[in-house]
Amino acid sequence: YLGRGKEHSLPENKRWEESDPEALLKAMRTTFPDREDRAQARRVVRYAKRWKDENFSAGSGAPTGIALTACVLRWFVVSKVKDPIAQTTSWDDAQAMLDLVRTMLRNFSGVWDADKNTVVQRLSVTLPVPPGNDLFVRMTNTQMATFEQRLEKLRDALIDAQSDVDPHTAAKTLRKDFGDGFPVPEKEETAKSVGPAIVSSGNSA
Repeated sequence: YLGRGKEHSLPENKRWEESDPEALLKAMRTTFPDREDRAQARRVVRYAKRWKDENFSAGSGAPTGIALTACVLRWFVVSKVKDPIAQTTSWDDAQAMLDLVRTMLRNFSGVWDADKNTVVQRLSVTLPVPPGNDLFVRMTNTQMATFEQRLEKLRDALIDAQSDVDPHTAAKTLRKDFGDGFPVPEKEETAKSVGPAIVSSGNSA
């Protein structure tokens, strides 16, 4: 069990929550039984977490890493291309990330804000294992609005990079959202124009 709440929090804000990380790993394996598909899902989890770290300061109401993982488990769709002639399969991480962001944005829905007497847009996703709680519930409506705006900015950056025939400038576009560690190929390495790609290493989420 995980303790929730700070030392001087009110009693109603202190609680114990069941935690089962192994169940979350099992959910990932069940949702994506194919090893390579699962590897892409895990890479997208890492991209989302890197984006979060680069675009939200600590303690500012940022979405949690576990919430982004749950979004992948619920809405991620594998993106891959099969070449029947060469009999090869390639996994398109940039398209997979774009599809996920678009789906997350589509799932924002109107919720009544009694304090402001208006409808606000919120995203909700539940943990697929116990305790099954809404992982965005603690974000304020203002924080949720910022989250939505930054997802829209990420969507637009991914679209711009995808349409850019120069991998160098495409990667520079994505670096603005994924940080200075995002790899940008040198101009001389991209003399032959090809579609941009998100690069990753390892398979751990």
